[in-house]
Amino acid sequence: MDPIRTIKTAAAKTFEATYMEAVNPIVRALYDDVPVSYLQPAPGTSVASYVIDSTPRQNLYAAVFDSIDPTFGTRMRAYCPQVMVTGRGNDQQEQNDITMLQLTFSLYRGQIGAQFGAVKRYIDYGEADISAYFDTSPPE
Repeated sequence: MDPIRTIKTAAAKTFEATYMEAVNPIVRALYDDVPVSYLQPAPGTSVASYVIDSTPRQNLYAAVFDSIDPTFGTRMRAYCPQVMVTGRGNDQQEQNDITMLQLTFSLYRGQIGAQFGAVKRYIDYGEADISAYFDTSPPE
């Protein structure tokens, strides 16, 4: 029997990001799921050492994701009141100037001003011509 109607009660929202600075303390703390303070070098040294637990923590963060297209000056910002790192790419050790890490963030509902939601998006179209997408003719 086919359903007559389906009611959608939730939809997963995620952001995937590739970070080009694997030794950046914030990126490394998110990837390893440890507090940023763990990455502070010991006094008088440049070495940080910490143990990563086999059971990941359930850390929730607020996050801002920015995307910029320099061609037309378009900018997009997504504010997420509650995110959790739920996916991690491979931590491939390389001897390059740039070592990349991939993270997947799952978004959860939280308070955004007087409203509740998973993300608030801001779009600045810059110099991009988007007039073809909208009917700007006066009503008849």
